Amino acid sequence: QDSIGICVPGLARHYYNNHFWPERIESCQDENVLSWLESHLAMVPLEPRRPGCSVVEGKNVTKSKVEALAKAADDCWNAILDMDLSRFAKAYSDSFNAQVDMFPAMVAPYVDGKPCPDACVQPAIDKWSAEEDVLAWKMPGAGGGGYLALVVKDAETFCANHGDAIRLQIRRQ
Repeated sequence: QDSIGICVPGLARHYYNNHFWPERIESCQDENVLSWLESHLAMVPLEPRRPGCSVVEGKNVTKSKVEALAKAADDCWNAILDMDLSRFAKAYSDSFNAQVDMFPAMVAPYVDGKPCPDACVQPAIDKWSAEEDVLAWKMPGAGGGGYLALVVKDAETFCANHGDAIRLQIRRQ
């Protein structure tokens, strides 16, 4: 989800320690894993983030919530390396829920310091989560609009059936 991920080839995992830049970046270059992951990821566009939008209003970051996010990240990494779709989807969903628990405005943003129901992305989440082939969803970046990243049963089929869906490609070395 971190923007550094698009700069590092392969599947990248970042280790932060109270600094802006990660202290370590781990990557997976295994072609089988990368191809498997690509076959289960798609993105769909949302409305752009509105001017004046804040996703940090109402934040509630606690140690236990950060630990829940870290556990979900570990679970996600391990599920991907094991190419286990059901564990991957669960960890992906757990990660999204942990983020929204800390930053609820990712889904229901504030605009100019006030809640803005018109900027809420929950209707889009409800629409896409109801699709039979969608197993989990998450907002790349900080949320508040842009795209919804989906874990799907089969990305090629999903994108063929949904003209606005984008199949993701992982950059190789």
